[in-house]
Amino acid sequence: MRCIDADALIEDIDGDLTDSIAEGRAIEKIMNAPTIEERKKGRWIPHSEKSREYIGTVLVNVTYDYWLCDACGYRVENGQPMYNFCPYCGADMRGERHG
Repeated sequence: MRCIDADALIEDIDGDLTDSIAEGRAIEKIMNAPTIEERKKGRWIPHSEKSREYIGTVLVNVTYDYWLCDACGYRVENGQPMYNFCPYCGADMRGERHG
């Protein structure tokens, strides 16, 4: 599979074909071709949550560390996430976030 710039292709075809009906059909096929959504970009954002919990009969302070996908809010606990893509929304976590 190959992603193309349909607008640039239409501009390139426009006027190149000698048969205007064939040109119209080619442009119509390009306009109606299936599209692919661009993959979201995201980042893992570290968070901490403090709580007080009983361990047996003793009330102790507990800190939970976790990471959130900034594209969808998916939560990864127990250490830094090792995913290149968010397992929930598919956002690409390998680089800088766009938009």
